[in-house]
Amino acid sequence: MNITIKQLGVFAAIARHSSVSLAAEELCLSQPATSMALAELERILGDKFFDRKGRKLQLNEKGRALMPMAIDCLNRVKEISDKFSSGSHSLIGQVNIGCSTTIGNYVIPSLLGPFEQKSPDIDFDLVVKNSQTIIDEILKFNLDMGVIEGICQEADIEVIPWRRDRLVVFTHPKHPLANKEKVTVNDLEDAEWILREGGSGSYEIFENAVKGKLKKVNIKFKLGHTEAIKNTVASGNGISCLSILAIESMLERGELVEIPTPFLKLDRHFSLLIHRKKYRNEIIKSCLDFFKEQSDRSL
Repeated sequence: MNITIKQLGVFAAIARHSSVSLAAEELCLSQPATSMALAELERILGDKFFDRKGRKLQLNEKGRALMPMAIDCLNRVKEISDKFSSGSHSLIGQVNIGCSTTIGNYVIPSLLGPFEQKSPDIDFDLVVKNSQTIIDEILKFNLDMGVIEGICQEADIEVIPWRRDRLVVFTHPKHPLANKEKVTVNDLEDAEWILREGGSGSYEIFENAVKGKLKKVNIKFKLGHTEAIKNTVASGNGISCLSILAIESMLERGELVEIPTPFLKLDRHFSLLIHRKKYRNEIIKSCLDFFKEQSDRSL
């Protein structure tokens, strides 16, 4: 007996959710039918693909090997369906893109219009999370591609430099450091910091920049949203470090003040991410090409 698309779809859904019941709900199947499809696939291929940990099913080594091949087959079948059922030669379908917070809030919105003009029948399903979450979702094949501000060192992910960015240290206009002629390392060590959470690209760059320069960082708050950090600092609390893209308008209005820190290396670049084993259909290729067209040419 040959394996079926249904069996591969069940396997992939269980892998995504770590749950038979959630996979059944996604696929509009009964739980017994979902379990049976997985059992039949495992019988045909002669391997078990999940380890049970409590109530969750987690991919084992064999399952991780099967996952990219299963996703590849499912994507190819979907591509055939989209191409020939539409009666059109234009690209029709959906791309799942994950963006880290700064990019999702301050870069991507300006690109949606040009992309819509170029590819009107491709829908963006945009997920905005911190950089580490985006990396994790790409590794699980839950996202087609990602655009992050953090560092990715996963061997299974291709990293394509995209755009330059710069982080700035800033505070509110009445803070003691706002008008100081020369801010020192000691000043930064004594200040109260309001920063992004661990796993965010901004925090990762900041952490690397102060390593070996500041003996301590007095963190008052760690917040998960850029807007919350900006508003907290603007209301008179501490100092922070975020992308110039996030605070540029507030600097121009005088609601925030940049603190010059030439002794800290706060330059960075954004990166496009895609799993090396991801099947790159015409829609994904088109999206990658579009993003590359919008890149800094000198990178």
